[in-house]
Amino acid sequence: LGEETCSPALFVVGLLRENYDLVYPYLYADGTRRPLRQIPSAEIFNYDILVKAKTLDGREFPAVEVLSGGLREWIPKAIVARLVDQGIIPEPPEFDDG
Repeated sequence: LGEETCSPALFVVGLLRENYDLVYPYLYADGTRRPLRQIPSAEIFNYDILVKAKTLDGREFPAVEVLSGGLREWIPKAIVARLVDQGIIPEPPEFDDG
């Protein structure tokens, strides 16, 4: 995008990336969820701001991230479900006494 735009800055929104970014709805009350590839960007609440950059030695970059943020997931079951779906952990952990 940085190479294609004439703008010095651009927003990127709705990309499925961090495990803690809010995806709504992600985990339904009955525990079911859609495959990650079927979640539209309108249901992913995050953003990145990118700007074109030039280093002190004159090298140019089409766009670099300078700021990111968004709403964060706060429901532990939904976070664990995403960790499993993304292959970060093989299965949900079991907790004893806490």
